[in-house]
Amino acid sequence: MADRPPRDPSVLADRWTRVQTLFEDALDRPPDERTAWLRAACGDDPALYREVEALLEADDDHHALFDGRAADVLSPAEMDEALAPTPAGERVGPWALEARIGTGGMGAVYRARRAVEAGGFEQTTALKRVKPGMDSEAVLARFRAERQILARLEHPGIARLLDGGLDAAGRPYFAMELVEGEPITAFCDRRRLGVEARLRLLAEVCEAVAYAHRQLVVHRDLKPSNVLVAEGDGTGDGGPGTGEQAGPPSTAPRPRVKLLDFGIAKVLSDEGLEAGLTRTGHRVLTPATAAPEQVRGEPPTTATDVYALGALLYTLLCGAPPVDPGGSPAAVERAVLEAVPARPGARVTPEAAAQRGTTPGALEKRLRGDLDTICLKALRKEPERRYGSAAELLADLRRHLAGQPVEARPATARYRAGLFVRRHRAGVLGTTAAVLALVALTGFYTVRLAGERDRAETEAETSEQTVAFLRGLFEGADPDAGRGLDLTAAELLAAGARRIETDLDGQPDVQAAMHLTIGSVYEDLGAYDSARVHLERALALREALGDPLEVSAAQTALGTLLRRAGEPERAVALHQAAIEARRARLGPDAAPLGASYVSLGTALHDLGRLDETEAAYLEAIRILERADAPEEHAVALSNLSNLLYDRGDLAEAVALGEKLLAVREELYGPVHTAVASTLGGQGVVLHELGRYDEAEAAYRRAVEIDRTLLGDEHPDLAIDLNNLGILLYDRGGLDAAEDAFDEALSIKRAVYPAGHPQIATTLKSLGFLYSDAGRPREAERRFLEALEIRRVALGADHPGVGEVLGGLARLYTEEGDHARAVPLYEETVRTLAGALGEDHPYTAVYQVRHADALHRSGRAREAAAGFAAAAPAAREVVPADGESGALVELLVGRYLADVGRCAEAAPALRRAAERYRQLGDVAAATTANATRAACRA
Repeated sequence: MADRPPRDPSVLADRWTRVQTLFEDALDRPPDERTAWLRAACGDDPALYREVEALLEADDDHHALFDGRAADVLSPAEMDEALAPTPAGERVGPWALEARIGTGGMGAVYRARRAVEAGGFEQTTALKRVKPGMDSEAVLARFRAERQILARLEHPGIARLLDGGLDAAGRPYFAMELVEGEPITAFCDRRRLGVEARLRLLAEVCEAVAYAHRQLVVHRDLKPSNVLVAEGDGTGDGGPGTGEQAGPPSTAPRPRVKLLDFGIAKVLSDEGLEAGLTRTGHRVLTPATAAPEQVRGEPPTTATDVYALGALLYTLLCGAPPVDPGGSPAAVERAVLEAVPARPGARVTPEAAAQRGTTPGALEKRLRGDLDTICLKALRKEPERRYGSAAELLADLRRHLAGQPVEARPATARYRAGLFVRRHRAGVLGTTAAVLALVALTGFYTVRLAGERDRAETEAETSEQTVAFLRGLFEGADPDAGRGLDLTAAELLAAGARRIETDLDGQPDVQAAMHLTIGSVYEDLGAYDSARVHLERALALREALGDPLEVSAAQTALGTLLRRAGEPERAVALHQAAIEARRARLGPDAAPLGASYVSLGTALHDLGRLDETEAAYLEAIRILERADAPEEHAVALSNLSNLLYDRGDLAEAVALGEKLLAVREELYGPVHTAVASTLGGQGVVLHELGRYDEAEAAYRRAVEIDRTLLGDEHPDLAIDLNNLGILLYDRGGLDAAEDAFDEALSIKRAVYPAGHPQIATTLKSLGFLYSDAGRPREAERRFLEALEIRRVALGADHPGVGEVLGGLARLYTEEGDHARAVPLYEETVRTLAGALGEDHPYTAVYQVRHADALHRSGRAREAAAGFAAAAPAAREVVPADGESGALVELLVGRYLADVGRCAEAAPALRRAAERYRQLGDVAAATTANATRAACRA
């Protein structure tokens, strides 16, 4: 340890200057003279000799990819100590330094603010200056070259040069635009962006690089840390990489890419800038993005940056670089020069898939084809076989995003046809779904005929009529008869609906079956108005025929639809009638009877009649267990889990959800609507428990299954998007949450009738988001619309009404309008207590919020009584490790601190800070700690 460099910062800086000077002087001497000269120069300091010798050995190895310089001499902690932040307020030209925010190979970067007296206005910048002890002539020359390069670049995707000059010691500095962002890979992973969003960000990078190339500048070090993503400038521009935008433009800031660090950039038109700058004693390349020609020491071209863009794209897509930078220098060099990277789809891991909001199989499938090919073309070993420029790579990315053929792939007929299907996915899949549904129905009736042939000869006639009817629907698909395969799902269903009354005249049993089937298909497609017409007609026909069991099937189908369409009262009546019929005809333990109890419980749940709901679900589970009906039993368990959540029994709900997910995956496989439904419900419970990572994974998997099986305009997708948006909102990702809510609301307004409770659910979510985002009037408008819908559709006493009232009260509290907030909190508590009970977690939380509002409005006596009653009750029933538990502790602790009861406030605020920290809410944790510290002071 005695030979380690000294640790005093000033001595460290001097030491490194000495090491750097000896190293550069030694490079100027013939190799066979260096050892003797260096021993003489170092004298009786063997540690200094070994440090310089290590640099010389690293230089001889000539692996420019690696840090063989300062990092070999000083440990990271010692380097940081040597480069301690400049004292706040030090002046460099017109700038006052505030803090060091980063270091590079030769410079340190500081946050700096323009002194008002120097320029007449305030401006914050990133100021770069040469590191202490690094001001050799070679370093200064490269530093000046970087400043010259930045001066010729003016692009929104490149951090622009603001100022430059010499500091008091005569060393050069320059001031750049301060970019408040993070590396592009970290940004994408933290936000869990999908493939398309990542491609759009990379397209922005390509645009900026293409601009630099047009100015004859090659960056040469396009690694993630030099490509930052900032949250945006408030224009709402989603970036130039897409060329398309869904819906009206948003006014919210959108992420923007900024290129940094042109420290080793090359100006192609001015070789003088490169003279003497190849040996600075510092790393000039990055293993994961260095092109083969850079490793070989050949002159860089625009193809060098294309390679780095390909490496960046590769990492963004699959989560790993094309070359593993962790091996020995020789191994990495061989990999860069010789090894052909595996296609990115083959490098997918579960962790990478989760960060992209999907599964490994789905991500591999998404990358297969265009994206694998684009990446590997950009990463060709031979520069001439890559894309000719960043602009060409950008053009292929845009073609891929638009669903058009890319230049990197041969334009075969099969390839173009596949792209056509992708661009018109909804229409193609809709037609296919209708065809499959109707063909399956044909098979059903044919098999049913074979199994019951002996019952009556009229059954055969019915089946023949059914087959003939279905066959006739497809005559429009005959190229000789009309339009070929251009019929859509809606057109096939509409054609079937028109012909039921004519082609099946005199066959009311077949007519009823066809109305029931087409109505169910419409329901599955989210077309509830069309579904209602057919299901009501099916019920009328079966009531006329008089078979109680057939009537009960139609009642169940129509009741299920009406509940989804926002008419739970009528649905309850239909399900109760079906139960009576099935119990009378089938007995007390028949599976159809258990299914009817499940449907009844669901409608009762929507009405907030929770005790009756629980009784219905438990009866269903009892019947279905005895009937050995695993699928229906799983549905009953799922609904019971939802009820447990609403009652606040979260631990039981999540345990039941885990069991249910395993059952359904065994029954149906990993990709099924029932699995998506289970994942969505489990996500809600995990979310409430504060297990955010697990909840987000469940939601994203549900959304992926929904899109795969149901398309982009289905109500189930809207529900899961809404839940995902709530989670993203709670995690602080307001932009991503708003995107999810907007898509959910768009789907719901399209598929549900006006005034449907599901529309109110997303309006309420947007109300909370706008409130937190500082958009109070938008929040108020959303809350009021949601409140009107829920009061009309669900009744004034429904817990959902209380939830919206609470959101509106919170908004007014945050605005300081306590005169409106306090009575709303009172109504919220009264509504929730009446619907859910005094001891429900929701009720308890809003009782605490009510007490807090009383305190803020200056009603001290009422506030004291409110907290005295609400705090113990809330701590007893609200889950301590969830967000609601943390909120209770924060509000109680803040009140106690405000009234000077610091000894009682401290433990509550400590618990709040700890729980918020565990949940990842740093701002709330900081608030709790600051309140505790202020009270203690």
